[in-house]
Amino acid sequence: MAVAKDLDSGLEGMAIIAQDSEIMNIEHPLYEEFDLKSQLITNTERPEFLMQLGAYMQRGGWTETAEVIINIAASYCKDKDFEILYSAGEYFHNIKEDTQQSHEHFLASANSALNIVDSDSFPSEIIRNAMEKLKIVAGLVPERGEQGVIVQGLVKSKRWRELREVIIYLHSESLLGTSAVLAWARYVKDIGKGKELLDLISSGWVESNQLSGDDEWMLVMKNAKEYVQSFVLGGAKKGGASAEL
Repeated sequence: MAVAKDLDSGLEGMAIIAQDSEIMNIEHPLYEEFDLKSQLITNTERPEFLMQLGAYMQRGGWTETAEVIINIAASYCKDKDFEILYSAGEYFHNIKEDTQQSHEHFLASANSALNIVDSDSFPSEIIRNAMEKLKIVAGLVPERGEQGVIVQGLVKSKRWRELREVIIYLHSESLLGTSAVLAWARYVKDIGKGKELLDLISSGWVESNQLSGDDEWMLVMKNAKEYVQSFVLGGAKKGGASAEL
């Protein structure tokens, strides 16, 4: 079900839900947990409410309705709503098993969290939560787009401490993809832990990677290994990133 198609008719569909005699029956279990009719009238643009409503619809067996409502919730998210966007991604990943829609919501969550991390206007707790979410999203599917977006976002804003935190987490959980490894290699002077990186790309990580059959990818990995090896041994310039990676 296409997101754009559903969003235009979503609120109309929610009005129909509010009038549905079966759902709004006082004896219906969803009604006992949540006063849908009154909430729908006043909260149609609150993503946190819509996520709750989507969850209730899913539990009640209205899966298609839940899908529409959760997409609407994501469309109303603001810059700071990375948690809600992540929850939308989880729904499509775990319940619907829809790779494309979950990928879109996870990417939106990552970009939202990146904006928070790169800002000085949010409380430290929110920034810390955003960092935790970035680490989780980066490790979902190592060779999918989320990790690259997060790594390149942190590189672009020169958030070396945050990039180091993400990479160390991915390394500790064996979730490093090409984007993170190359960023680590190219900016090893800023990220540090060059010996650990050299050990990684000298071990079975390269051979076991799903891209190992690509000759161009293997050449890039060879260049990365040589550069990091030179850096660790003191031969590479300490003040600049590798231009070859």
